[in-house]
Amino acid sequence: MIGSIKAKVGSLIGDKELEAKGHVQNAEGKKDRLKGEIKETIEDVKDKVKAGVEVVKEKFTGSDKK
Repeated sequence: MIGSIKAKVGSLIGDKELEAKGHVQNAEGKKDRLKGEIKETIEDVKDKVKAGVEVVKEKFTGSDKK
């Protein structure tokens, strides 16, 4: 968000360097957010796979039979 503000302020006052720095900062923020979302998704998938493996193990070992 700060990058967007810098870019807008730079544009308004005619400071091309500030505007460019704002665009770069904004892009870096988006990249970091995307990396975080990808990591969370990977962890969710790992948890689901682990749970699925446990279910399959129970089926083969018969531990769910009463």
